[in-house]
Amino acid sequence: MLFDKVKKEHILQGLKDFEEKGYPDGFGPSSTYDVVFEGKTYPPKAIMVYANYHAESRTIERYFKGGIGTDCFNAFQRNGFKIVKKEKTAMNENLYVLKQDFLNTWPIEKLEQMTLEEYTNLDREDSFCYWVEQKTKDLGDVRGGSSYKFGIYRMAETSKTDKASNRTNNGEYAWHNKYGNTQEEAFNTIKSIIIEIAKSAKNNTLEAIDTIDLGNAYKWKIAFLYGNYNCLNAFTIDALRVIASNLDIAYTNKTLISKFHKEIINSKPEDKEYFSWSHELWRQYETRLRDVKKDFAKWLNVNTFESYRAYLGNTNKTIEKKLDEINSFFDDLDFFLVDPNNVNGLVSTILFLLSKKERVKNPDFVEYDSKNSNGIPKAILGKNNYIKFLKEKYDYVEPNYWVFQGSPDIYNLKGALKASHLTSWKVAAHKDKIKIGDKVILWQTGDQSGCYALAEVTSDVKVFAIQENEQQYYKATSSVNATERVEIKIIKNLVNNPILGSEIENELTYINFNAGNQGTNFRATEEEYNTLLNWNEISEGNSFEKTRARLDSTIFDEYITFVRSVIKSLDLKPNDPRVVYSVRGYSLNFIIGQKYCANVYASKNKENFGLISTKKLFKNSEEYAGKSPKTYYNYLEELVLDVNEWRSVIDAIGAVLDKTKKSGYTKSNDLEFENYLFGIESTNKTGNSMIDATNQILYGPPGTGKTYALKQDYFSKYTTRETSITAEKHFETVVKDCSWWEVIAVALLQLGESKVNDIFNHKWVQKKAELSNSNTVKPTLWGQLQSHTIEACQNVNVKSKQQPLIFNKTENSTWEIITEEVDNQIPELYELIEKVEDFKPDANKVIERFKFVTFHQSFSYEDFIEGIKPIMPENGEVAEDLGYKIEDGVFKEICKDASNDPNNSYAIFIDEINRGNVSAIFGELITLIEIDKRKGAKNEMQITLPYSKNIFSVPSNLDIYGTMNTADRSVEALDTALRRRFEFKEMMPDYTVIAEEDVDGILLSEVLKRINERIALLIDRDHTIGHSYFVNVNTTQKLADAFNNKIVPLLQEYFYGDYGKIGLVLGKGFVEKIKNDKIEFASFDYENANDFKTPTYILKPVGSASIIEAIELLLGEADVKGTK
Repeated sequence: MLFDKVKKEHILQGLKDFEEKGYPDGFGPSSTYDVVFEGKTYPPKAIMVYANYHAESRTIERYFKGGIGTDCFNAFQRNGFKIVKKEKTAMNENLYVLKQDFLNTWPIEKLEQMTLEEYTNLDREDSFCYWVEQKTKDLGDVRGGSSYKFGIYRMAETSKTDKASNRTNNGEYAWHNKYGNTQEEAFNTIKSIIIEIAKSAKNNTLEAIDTIDLGNAYKWKIAFLYGNYNCLNAFTIDALRVIASNLDIAYTNKTLISKFHKEIINSKPEDKEYFSWSHELWRQYETRLRDVKKDFAKWLNVNTFESYRAYLGNTNKTIEKKLDEINSFFDDLDFFLVDPNNVNGLVSTILFLLSKKERVKNPDFVEYDSKNSNGIPKAILGKNNYIKFLKEKYDYVEPNYWVFQGSPDIYNLKGALKASHLTSWKVAAHKDKIKIGDKVILWQTGDQSGCYALAEVTSDVKVFAIQENEQQYYKATSSVNATERVEIKIIKNLVNNPILGSEIENELTYINFNAGNQGTNFRATEEEYNTLLNWNEISEGNSFEKTRARLDSTIFDEYITFVRSVIKSLDLKPNDPRVVYSVRGYSLNFIIGQKYCANVYASKNKENFGLISTKKLFKNSEEYAGKSPKTYYNYLEELVLDVNEWRSVIDAIGAVLDKTKKSGYTKSNDLEFENYLFGIESTNKTGNSMIDATNQILYGPPGTGKTYALKQDYFSKYTTRETSITAEKHFETVVKDCSWWEVIAVALLQLGESKVNDIFNHKWVQKKAELSNSNTVKPTLWGQLQSHTIEACQNVNVKSKQQPLIFNKTENSTWEIITEEVDNQIPELYELIEKVEDFKPDANKVIERFKFVTFHQSFSYEDFIEGIKPIMPENGEVAEDLGYKIEDGVFKEICKDASNDPNNSYAIFIDEINRGNVSAIFGELITLIEIDKRKGAKNEMQITLPYSKNIFSVPSNLDIYGTMNTADRSVEALDTALRRRFEFKEMMPDYTVIAEEDVDGILLSEVLKRINERIALLIDRDHTIGHSYFVNVNTTQKLADAFNNKIVPLLQEYFYGDYGKIGLVLGKGFVEKIKNDKIEFASFDYENANDFKTPTYILKPVGSASIIEAIELLLGEADVKGTK
């Protein structure tokens, strides 16, 4: 028997615990009986669970029932305690009085004058927080969990509250950073939030509370206290969902809490007293739940991964402790209280709360999760652990989704729904698949075809007659005979506002929707069902800016950058009738013709992006219905594509574009979205426009002119003549090329004997400082002056000196330059000054605003950004002490140039970008090169460089170009983070470039085409040969050289020395086959020795005399005749 060890002293201690701690976790007010002590009434089960803890140290949890004759009540009576039936009217009257006492103590007017000490104070039981949490606990319990739920709270002396990335404390108060940097700022924010909640509740505008950033249970308890019984006194989301299910109120994971409260309150019968009614709802919720924490801990201990042990421990108790820790981060839900009748709802809620978009709303859990083996807590709740456990324990099977379809010529669906008489449906197909719990889209065909309701299957498939009140809706009496059917309950009745087929035909979700076909029962998808369930939510009040606000900023920027790359690649212009830029269901959609080509979703839980392609990119890719071109739709978590995937996407969009004259969705075009993409000023108020910097990679097979294109087409964009620059800009260019000692020397030549401060203020030194972005100019001046001091100087004691030695420090601590030494060692210094002061622009001199660099395996971060380099001795001297300096790399140099000249565009050209270790070369700058992260952009980012410790950002007027050879096997190693930050421009062999090139009547363009057709068949198109190999080839000798020195060596690399395959490409004129069947082996017994007598292939040398014959063999005689 339970509670045999419970004595009177244990019950008295339980009463004391209740007075101090309130309801234990998982317990609430009693519904029918109370235990009486000293004239006060207490909830029996809550007192007994405390008592038994003291009697036998049993964990406080729900493991017993209450009621007359139970072990719990018998234990009370055995120890002399009286059990009485509740006097509900009197008890409830006390609750009304308690609520009014709160309002009398804390009217809204007092809130407006409330101080921090009145809000939270450990020494006062009349603080606002104490009233909400403790004094009014009988009106709804919000005790437990972290004190951070109050936004800011007074810390106890023994508090171990640590600072974290999202919260802080000053030793007296602790608060969330989001509310303010100081305790005063944080409290003022919280106070204004509480006033807003109170006023919204009083004015019955509950929906305004949904978006208020404060703990859910706490803010809805405040709403209840200030409202006129317009919300339920149950504040956890799991309680609201179970109660809603009991009342047949439909909801989804995205249903707002205010909607739960409104619909539950609307269900209250008018003759029911509020607290009696709400207590009954709570009792129904409480009695349906099962605590599975212990069972799950045991399951984990047997089934967990060994890599989890460091976090979980090795006993059931340590695992339970970790489960409690995880649970504590979710105030609105106890994961381990399970309603066996609604496991599906719990699983759905878990997946929703763990989705990326929802996790970021719970930064405390995100931080905890990342600090504990980087994701193990989240994984424990996921599909391979807790959800798997629930499926095993409760035989949970995920629901199927169906379309149940009817014709208005046979059945009056609308009439049955309006009268609430629809309770079953005929099953003609999938009889062995349709089961209890499945979700159903009720679809009517005909002129007004559409979804008229959503339902749930409530019985197995069986033969039964239609209910009498439903028979009236059938047009023919033969249709009412007993047949195989299922019972259903309506989840959402849409009969007064159906979702018509014409409304969803443009929705990507329904590209393969089965409704409208002949039949009664069809498969549907979860996404199709949920989209209809949430249709009003996603249809009303949507806009480009609202959708943008719902999207993670990184995801939004990735999508915008990607679509702009597509626009550039296909040379699209605004107002193209073939293209539609739509906003729908909190998704942004780039549509060509009738096909969705590139989309980003704010409401999907699994993937963020959708793309069209000519090939399946993933196993779950869906084939687009319709005629050619054949395309697929792919869901992606990140917009990271390799070269082949990018090409597949561009080819698909281009093919649809070529076939389209005008989109049928033009009425859905969102001008604000389109303008933003094209950078049209009316809506482009936040930067990130099409005139932003370019990050582009030219890619293609070897010899297609990628590097040539850079030099011919791109260099000129970043080149000016000296005549076009000002004297000031010329001065800047000269100083930039000067070393520090040179500008100091110029300053002293012009100033004469001077103090360091005077040298510092000279215009040459100031310009050098500006260009160097140095924060240590004066120490640099001191160092340079001393290291270039003449040997005879008595006032500088520096051993390590550098040429030229031209400075002297006087006894007055001033500095001078020895002009005789200048005349002898560096007379060009005078020319330098004259070059600036007598500036005469040279029309023939070119100013380049770009740098060109080639990546290779030994190219490093230190070469590209900055690094420590040794100071080498000059003029052949031997340095006594080896010194080091921080030296800028090529990228940092061009960034400085661009920053100092914001009115002009600059560029860096990186040849063979994929041959270097890109992630190591770019380092932390990989994020800074993004367009919206550049200097002056809306999401500008800066970093501290590791060597110089200087603050650095990438200027917006710097373009970055690269070239990439697709035949290079290192292409796949190109960093995925870099891929998504660049747009890609393909450069394939261009036969028109060599269209007029011929040798002895043979068109070289035809030769190249034939070679490439064979290479593409044997390998792929990425390994074809570029046209540049035949440019300016106009003699037989040049043609022979092109094959001997370029084409054949390239094919040797392609085919790894397999000359037979080279023969398949070039023919007998270039490769000879030797049969080897006449070779005789030595006398030796070896099984199947003749198997080794396979042919070998050797290259045949070609020269000016034999090249034409070899080419004729390559082409074939018929082809040769056609080209001469």
